[in-house]
Amino acid sequence: MADSAALSPKQKEVVSVLREGRATPQHIVDNSSLPSKHAAQHHLKELRLDGVVQKVNTGLYGLAADEAGDDDAR
Repeated sequence: MADSAALSPKQKEVVSVLREGRATPQHIVDNSSLPSKHAAQHHLKELRLDGVVQKVNTGLYGLAADEAGDDDAR
């Protein structure tokens, strides 16, 4: 699990969108300041490698189980 202080501002935006529920990269772009679907995919990949995000299905992402309920640490 990544420390929220170690996340970039854009990664924090991605996590914020995913706190509302599962999302596609396009939904993340539509609900954040990310400029493109490619940018969203890049941040999702980095967050997935850090264990913050999980790939639910092709093109669909959600918060990892331990991140979804970890509001106390923020």
